[in-house]
Amino acid sequence: MAWYNVQWVSNFGPPGKLIEYLGLRFPLFFLITNIVVLVVHTGEALTAFKLCKLLSLTTNDSIKWTLQTLIYGYPSLRLLLNYSTSLRRHR
Repeated sequence: MAWYNVQWVSNFGPPGKLIEYLGLRFPLFFLITNIVVLVVHTGEALTAFKLCKLLSLTTNDSIKWTLQTLIYGYPSLRLLLNYSTSLRRHR
C-alpha cells in the first residue's frame, strides 16, 4: 500500500513520516520491495500447499493453510513445519 499511495502511511507518527519521505524520494525501491515480498510469499504458500498434501490434510485445510501462508508468510509456514515435525515424531 505504501508504494501505491505513500501519503497513507503519514498517519503513523514519526515512522510514518519517515516512510512517506522515503516513498516520495525512492518510489521504485518500494515498488520492487513489494514485488519481491509478493513473490516470496507466493513461494511460501506453494510450499505450504505441497506440505499439506504430503501430510494428507483435507482440501479445505490445505486451502486455509495456503491462504494463511500467502498472507502471513514465514511465521505461518513455520507453524505448519512444526506440526509436520511433531507428526513424524509420533509415527
